[in-house]
Amino acid sequence: TAEPPAKQQRSPVKANFTWKRSVVRHDIVYPYDYIINEPDKCKDKKPFLVLLIPTGAAEVSARNAIRETWGNETLIPGVTIVRLFFLGFPVPLAESLQWPLKEESAVHHDIIQKDFLDTYKNLTIKTMMAMEWLADHCPDADYAMKIDTDMFLNSEKLVKSLLNPDMPTRQNYFTGYLFVGQKPHRDKSSKWYIPEDAFTGDEYPPFCSGTGYVFSVDVVRKILDASRFLIPIYLEDVYIGLCLYNANLSITKPPDSLFHSYYVNYNACGYRNLITSHSYGPEDIIRTWANFQNKKVLC
Repeated sequence: TAEPPAKQQRSPVKANFTWKRSVVRHDIVYPYDYIINEPDKCKDKKPFLVLLIPTGAAEVSARNAIRETWGNETLIPGVTIVRLFFLGFPVPLAESLQWPLKEESAVHHDIIQKDFLDTYKNLTIKTMMAMEWLADHCPDADYAMKIDTDMFLNSEKLVKSLLNPDMPTRQNYFTGYLFVGQKPHRDKSSKWYIPEDAFTGDEYPPFCSGTGYVFSVDVVRKILDASRFLIPIYLEDVYIGLCLYNANLSITKPPDSLFHSYYVNYNACGYRNLITSHSYGPEDIIRTWANFQNKKVLC
């Protein structure tokens, strides 16, 4: 394997960190196979925005709510949007979940599944699976957004105000709810615990909340290339920040607090000026979206 560049050798992530599988070569960190795929999703079109949405097999209601609301591919006239849900194999290993998932896929053609176990500790695998799919099957898209299922997304604000289809596509662009100066949790009881043999530094590089971040698609290959020299940690948002750091890419701070990794009290006029809000169940998404569409024009 080729030696990593000098800056990558200085990475605070130890190369001998033990992950879910034994990794012999860093360029085969994710040796998983597709169970369900949509390789032609971007065929004969150049998406302006691809929504990459991690999900679990049981989250049928959430997926349906998103399809009806902010994930509607025909929401913005003249703008090509592609919606995709990414997941692993359901835990426990239940065919009762797998067969309905295949039927759902046959109807909507928006599900991508690989054969890793779909657990919290494997969220990094799920995110990198989405990055790999984008690089392999939709490299000509302009932008992508990784966003969780429990989010409210003001898709129109994102597309028209932040990304702007009438402007040239940004290069090396990555933005979201920014964390700077975050320190690793060393308490073993913490949900975000990271042992020192996984990350030796006292402070993480800047990273964006995994609840929702946006990037130009040219960044994807650079993230994947950087990941070849990093054994993944399970905190996927921190890990993506490490990949950006090792790729010498900076995160752009979004204007006007557009992204929120927490719940923002709803009112239609206030939501006109944000892109994301957190902690939304499927019924909340549908109800809030309907109200927002009806009242935003009155602001």
